[in-house]
Amino acid sequence: VPLKTQHKATYERNQTPNEDTVLATENCVNWINGIQTDFQYCLLVTNSVIL
Repeated sequence: VPLKTQHKATYERNQTPNEDTVLATENCVNWINGIQTDFQYCLLVTNSVIL
């Protein structure tokens, strides 16, 4: 499964923090070159840049 697909699927499947959302957040932070961010901003960047 492509990483960008995993991000979207993980977000839609999980509305509360758990291991999957933590992993998705870590992946997103890696995509934006390690900039520290919260999960909502992570989703914004993921949706606008990666997807």
